[in-house]
Amino acid sequence: MGWSRMWVLAAVVGLGGGVLAGGVEMEWVVVADHRNPNDNTGFGSVASIYEIGKYEVTAVQYTAFLNAVAATDLHGLYSADMWMSPYPCGIERHGTPGAYTYTVAPDYANRPVRHVSFWDACRFANWLNNNGGSTETGAYALNNITNPDNASVVRRSGAKVFLPTLNEWYKAAYYDGQAKWYYDYATGADTMPGLTLVDPDPGNSANYSMGLRQNSVGPPYWASEVGAFENSASPYGTFDQSGNVWGPRGFPAARAAWPAAGLLVWGRTSCSLPIVWSLTPKTGCPTSVSAWPAFHRPPAETHSIHTRLATSTTIATSISMIWPS
Repeated sequence: MGWSRMWVLAAVVGLGGGVLAGGVEMEWVVVADHRNPNDNTGFGSVASIYEIGKYEVTAVQYTAFLNAVAATDLHGLYSADMWMSPYPCGIERHGTPGAYTYTVAPDYANRPVRHVSFWDACRFANWLNNNGGSTETGAYALNNITNPDNASVVRRSGAKVFLPTLNEWYKAAYYDGQAKWYYDYATGADTMPGLTLVDPDPGNSANYSMGLRQNSVGPPYWASEVGAFENSASPYGTFDQSGNVWGPRGFPAARAAWPAAGLLVWGRTSCSLPIVWSLTPKTGCPTSVSAWPAFHRPPAETHSIHTRLATSTTIATSISMIWPS
């Protein structure tokens, strides 16, 4: 099964904050309360304390990555859709192979990166894991194969920055460790978030589209700046896990429906809507894995760049999900 490019919702897990590589600075939140129970959906239990990206991976962060490793771009880390599609993220490539450079339009810089594949996310995590070094080793052994067989890629022991597992992502979004409760939405609420993007944020708000509810941000951006809904964080302090770019909108009934590496699955660029349908991730599942949307730090399970990265208790980043094609 191949993997198509995806909307990046940012979920990389890794070291606990600050400048990680190439000038990329990420903020992490600690997801404590380890050994928590599963939700009634069967998801959410994590055995270890970990950290996850506070925000989605942004276009300016991914641009720094491209400028550091993609002068030739042997692995297709850049997609022309980042600049040319109806739902761009403002990243433009300049020059010729061997001398490529990348810039991001200022008004897109702090919005989430889009059109990133699962393998792009793994290489971004490796690069951060290696403090600006190799994209081929670190959290994942990719061995210079642009699109390895999915079943061959698992999180390596000792990984510092990586993509979160389903349970890591789910817990960071919905669980309240003090109340010992899973909320229905990743805004710390059981009522559907509002769509109003105003200052100050009234709370329990998100950028999404569902039925007659149309997203808060229209063309050409579609996505809000990360953390724009400043009073609508999850209980652990992550932002935009209930909206913005494609993210999980539900979970398969059984783990067998997920990719072999146990990774989160995100939306592909061919999807008609530019925002995340994660408003109802706890209820209602897509009819097939291909109907699912795909960038967060690590416990004992395999995987997640909402593109949000994750990490162990000593690290943290957040990455997104992908769609099988």
